[in-house]
Amino acid sequence: MLGSFSIANCYLFVMLFWAKTKVGLDLSPRLSAYFDRVSARPGVRAALASEGLD
Repeated sequence: MLGSFSIANCYLFVMLFWAKTKVGLDLSPRLSAYFDRVSARPGVRAALASEGLD
């Protein structure tokens, strides 16, 4: 995440979330690290929890 967080970051996170949880794909180390960083954001944690996806 260089610079500011944008809608592109949100979209990529959703695609990675689906790939990981619905399709069962293993993420590359760099994508996995990115996924973990975005997952740690308070807003993302709250959104996932509100949808029962945490």
